[in-house]
Amino acid sequence: MKISSSMEKLTIAKKFSLPLTFFVISLTFISLTFAVFFADLNNRNKVVIDLTLQKNILSRLEASLAYTNEELIQIIYFKNYENDSVVLSLAEDFQSLLTEFREIARKNEFISDVYLADEVEPVFDKLRIDINRILSLTLNDKMVEAVELFNGYYLNDVKRSRKFVNEAFYGKSEFVNELLLKNSKRKIQFAVIFVFEFLVSLLIMFLLHRKIAKQIINPINDLKDSSDAIVNSYLLKGEGEGEGEGEGSYTKVSSYLKKTDSRDEIGVLTQHFAGMLETIESRNAEVLKAKETAENANKQLELLATYDPLTNLYNRRMLTEHIQHAIALAERNCYCFGLFYFDLDDFKKINDIYGHGMGDQLLVKVSERLGGLIRESDILARMGGDEFVLLAQSEVDSLSTLTALAGRIIKMFESAFYVGEQTFYVSCSIGIAIYPDGGKTPGELIQNADVAMYKAKDEGRSCYRYYSTQMSEKLIAQLDIENSIRKALKDNEFTLYYQPKVNPATKEIIGAEVLIRWVCPERGVISPAEFIPVAEQSNLIICIGKWVREQVCRQLVIWKENSFPLLNISVNVSGKEFMKGEIVKHLTELLMKYDVDQKLLNLEITENTLIESREKGSLDFEVIRDMDIGISIDDFGTGYCSLGYLKSYPVGTLKIDKSFIDNITENERDASIVKAIITMAHSLDMSVVAEGVETSGQNDFLLENGCDQIQGYYYSRPLPVDQFEDLVLSYNIAELETG
Repeated sequence: MKISSSMEKLTIAKKFSLPLTFFVISLTFISLTFAVFFADLNNRNKVVIDLTLQKNILSRLEASLAYTNEELIQIIYFKNYENDSVVLSLAEDFQSLLTEFREIARKNEFISDVYLADEVEPVFDKLRIDINRILSLTLNDKMVEAVELFNGYYLNDVKRSRKFVNEAFYGKSEFVNELLLKNSKRKIQFAVIFVFEFLVSLLIMFLLHRKIAKQIINPINDLKDSSDAIVNSYLLKGEGEGEGEGEGSYTKVSSYLKKTDSRDEIGVLTQHFAGMLETIESRNAEVLKAKETAENANKQLELLATYDPLTNLYNRRMLTEHIQHAIALAERNCYCFGLFYFDLDDFKKINDIYGHGMGDQLLVKVSERLGGLIRESDILARMGGDEFVLLAQSEVDSLSTLTALAGRIIKMFESAFYVGEQTFYVSCSIGIAIYPDGGKTPGELIQNADVAMYKAKDEGRSCYRYYSTQMSEKLIAQLDIENSIRKALKDNEFTLYYQPKVNPATKEIIGAEVLIRWVCPERGVISPAEFIPVAEQSNLIICIGKWVREQVCRQLVIWKENSFPLLNISVNVSGKEFMKGEIVKHLTELLMKYDVDQKLLNLEITENTLIESREKGSLDFEVIRDMDIGISIDDFGTGYCSLGYLKSYPVGTLKIDKSFIDNITENERDASIVKAIITMAHSLDMSVVAEGVETSGQNDFLLENGCDQIQGYYYSRPLPVDQFEDLVLSYNIAELETG
């Protein structure tokens, strides 16, 4: 039985030796080929993934540059400082993006030859410096320098940056395409190698089989013959003889089996190949996972480039694309559509009082309510801050359609918004631009709707206004005046005129009010009524105020050195200087810089400035009083000043407005009001100045009722400093009376 079992095993080994040999050899070559192929494919896939990540970084750089450009335009030309911190953050992100770009290139030696960060980094560093300088200039109201820097160095740097980014982007795209093409060629090469290995395996199998036949298969045949002979001997010669010969043959067969038993070696080799296949599968899984991560990152970048992260509304970029599409349809079908630009009135107060977190939640509530109001065909986007744009891209038959929609939006804001435990009531102002009269490009439509929105704000808020060309003309003229004011301050085109204040009892000039005049080389003398309102709307009024006070202090020093009569000089101060906390700081700087008697300085403010400072809780007036600088209320009687303010604040002089002086000799009510103001001021230990006095009757009335000082054309027009000095020195009351 032992001999029979051994022979069966040897017969099986003989039968399967050739296929087994072929399988082992083929498996060896194919496994090695797969290992090399997948290792190469893994490296190439990693290159593709890293290049894709670098392309994403370049796309983010391009998006950051575009967004930064738009926000800088808003800051420079529209004084919209809502996103200045975002612009600074984007500028700082340039370096982090390039660092990430460099790190990817450093880890992958195959893409270092297309890495451009060494050339891009200096340009982006310069660009970041330009952005910081532009923001610094705008915050310091140096708009001319900011515009020049923006139009000059900044735009050039942006062009260079975009050029590098685009070159890098397309260079990497070509490299990725080249890698993908090489991968396809690699697969063809692998197929050819596979066929070649198959043929080589057949040849090696044949050669090995011949050697194996000599050492294993031929002895197996001999053993088979021997076993057959043993069987026959059992049958023919008897059991005893057969056993002796059979035992010898069995020993011979066992020795061959021991020599040819290679199952352990085959098992180890099989396990090794299985481990290699498992490693290949693991690497392939890592590649697939990295590819999935890159795809998710691309989707996230696409979302950030398309939607506003706070409200999930479209952002400026997608809105522009939709407007462009609407323009194409409108041109093709010859119809009009409307664009609504609106923001929340006094939203800044909510941020200041409750914090930006609460403000953001309110914006989300507003966007949700707006989303339920508009039609499916309309496009709603958030421009930034509290500004929204609604594209009503369906055909507009008449203005009534857009008017009705604007009315619904305004009415929607009449209901309260609930954010946590807080209840907010907010309103909005809407500007509407209609294509094509309101603009023929997305940029023009958005800009003109924005202009109309500010017109709505100027006319009371919580309303809507349609854009007209007159609005743009007015805005352009305003921007032109602002730029001219900056140039005038730089080129010293402003000058001061002095209008004397006279004591009607003694006929002495005891003081003067300084009035600014603008002598433009191109336009001649420009009236303050034309440029002061424009300066008030911007921060330029602060620059003008500082310039005026600086010139007055210089003149006081000159008069002191020349022994000129000491006069009290009044200067007008804008309410913005108090609101921004500039006035006390500047007065302190002037008193430290110039050796002047501060009692000769007098600040003229309006009633509204006094009221706003009281609501803000400002202590500037007390500080100014302690500096021995006088305070006068200009145009008294035209505002809403409470008498309690006069009692609480250190006001030393009331200046009666010209509108009350004009008719005091003819209108009893005006005369009574003037008498009451003089009596009240004296009872509060204040002096009184009457401005705009032009006739002897007005002068006599004021003298009879105890007015302390008179200012007006009756005594003198505003004069340049040299003529004013001559008037003070040569003033002859007898000549005045005879004249």
